[in-house]
Amino acid sequence: MEPGWMNVDVYCGTIDDFTWAVVCTGPSLGSGNANVCTSTDGGVTWWVGDKFAMYPGTVTGAGFASSEVGFMSYRYFTDQGPEISRTLNGGKTWERMMVDIPNYMNEYCFTPLSPTFQEEYGRYPIELYSDDNFTSVLYLTTEDGGLTWQWVEQDEL
Repeated sequence: MEPGWMNVDVYCGTIDDFTWAVVCTGPSLGSGNANVCTSTDGGVTWWVGDKFAMYPGTVTGAGFASSEVGFMSYRYFTDQGPEISRTLNGGKTWERMMVDIPNYMNEYCFTPLSPTFQEEYGRYPIELYSDDNFTSVLYLTTEDGGLTWQWVEQDEL
């Protein structure tokens, strides 16, 4: 067997001494694999997450608001979305985050990207698609470190 290249995406960052990396394989039959690695000592030692704790799907982004609260974004071809999973314990366990969709957005499908944070304030870019054509980007925002989110209208940006 010849060595070759693997399609891998890495999302990573540092918050004080907390360092995180989400490593994802590219999609195969519409789904990929992801694993979360975290360090609480600036990257000297690492905790490698249980890959079975992640949802199957194509990861489209990831980010942490703190050493405890983090997010992974997914794209599913059969779901409207946005599909986002959240951890409240530094990446050890993940649960699907429920996102309310305003009625006027029901005609769209969504692809969440990577959230960004400045202390408690965060923005989560969400790409909107209609009939498989890119339409625009809207944002979810938080002012409590990612515990609650609300949609921002395009003209409010």
